[in-house]
Amino acid sequence: MKQNTMRITMMLYFFLGCIECNKYLELDKKTQSQVMKLGQQIFGQHSNRKTTGVAVPQQPRERPPKKKLDPKETWAVWQKSLRQKELLTQRKEKNTQRKKAPKRRPRPTKEPLPPASVMSLKDMVSQFRRVLRTQKSFGLKPSQRVVNNVSEMMAAGIPDILSGFAISTHVNIPLRHRSTIELDKYETNKQGAFLRGSGVSLKSGRFTAPTTAVYSFHGTVHISLPKGMKEFARKDFVTASICIDAQCKKHMSISSTSGLRSNSRIFSLNVSGYMYLEANRFVSVFIHNQSQRYNINIIRGSYFSGMLVGT
Repeated sequence: MKQNTMRITMMLYFFLGCIECNKYLELDKKTQSQVMKLGQQIFGQHSNRKTTGVAVPQQPRERPPKKKLDPKETWAVWQKSLRQKELLTQRKEKNTQRKKAPKRRPRPTKEPLPPASVMSLKDMVSQFRRVLRTQKSFGLKPSQRVVNNVSEMMAAGIPDILSGFAISTHVNIPLRHRSTIELDKYETNKQGAFLRGSGVSLKSGRFTAPTTAVYSFHGTVHISLPKGMKEFARKDFVTASICIDAQCKKHMSISSTSGLRSNSRIFSLNVSGYMYLEANRFVSVFIHNQSQRYNINIIRGSYFSGMLVGT
């Protein structure tokens, strides 16, 4: 036993000395295997164990040489990264805009308008002659202004009024409570009043249509209340209307209503509109006082006008 222990210690010192002197690493593979076999024979019992447990120093790995950085390559890589980021941001913005933008319907295509017709001088003169013929058929006289300035009026497009009037009353007309009256006693002496055609009667206050057409009418009635009127009922009101053939309920009429509860003793009623009249039918202004106990007065200067608009 003593001999074996001595051998083991000697072999350990041998291995340690070889490792320290790097002689073990310098040996060939064959000599390394022979040394390992001798160690197994010496140890005996420990021959079954793996010899890999012995710490063998490894040679240091050779690191690859570091590459030198080229400034041009680094600049190109940085520029590529910036371009990629810009493209990504642009794509995100486009996607968001598509989601937010509402779907637009296709607009219908508009057909081109036909070219405007150009009237020659001959056509204008012939049209003007037709207007004169229609005036003669109505028994009207064309205005001297139109005859003297035919070319200017036709160029400006100003039509001649074939039938029209503007008249006003010249007396005060009393109206009792719960009664109706037709306005009459008109005059044309004041400046601004006019008569075109032969369809107006100043005494009766009626306008007779010379032909079947559309007419425009307007009326303004000035009303004064008597003094001492303090209390009014809700049913106290006045109505002004323009009626056809003196039948306001049977035919169409243009009317305006106002209550007698006003801040002043004098007030006005305005009536205006368009009506289609047949030939030889007349139109006039009617005033209806619905008050239960109060009389009213229609002041002079109440206005009535009309004009032929078209057929």
